[in-house]
Amino acid sequence: MRARVMASLVLAVVVGACGGSDTKTIVTPGGRVQVTEDGESYHAVTKDGDGNEVVTDVRNGELSITSDKGSVKMGASRALEDLGVALYPGAEVPDDGMLRIETPEGLQCTVTLRTRDARAKVVEFYKGHLAKVEIAAEMDDAASVAGSTSDGTHVTIVVSPRDDGEQEIVISTSRTR
Repeated sequence: MRARVMASLVLAVVVGACGGSDTKTIVTPGGRVQVTEDGESYHAVTKDGDGNEVVTDVRNGELSITSDKGSVKMGASRALEDLGVALYPGAEVPDDGMLRIETPEGLQCTVTLRTRDARAKVVEFYKGHLAKVEIAAEMDDAASVAGSTSDGTHVTIVVSPRDDGEQEIVISTSRTR
């Protein structure tokens, strides 16, 4: 399945770069790919190894892959809405720092932030925003906090230095249904 999806993605990018005024549709044994006239968005329908439909969409800088087993969204601003824990005040959210995975079993979101604040200040902020802290660890180059919110969302935060002097905050949350 991965090979077919990747082939569809590559083909869509190549065709999209060629230009044109209409939507182009390419039909392959694995499915079909539609590329819009601007070459910046497309829609692909392929089949996985079991013959189930897999839909891949790229629009507005977001990649979405959906099947009957769930969905994965990268660059998904909805990850911010579904994160379930506060964003660190004043932190920057890079465009490529969001991931949202939804399955019948639950939801997982990961968001990467950047801040110039000290690692200890970030860790204390998140300790104060968790109903239950299960792990708080300091290492030479990183710190982590894990626990849960009052609604049962499991949260893991890792804070580590970047080469530019900022701290990178990676927040991963998960909720089961």
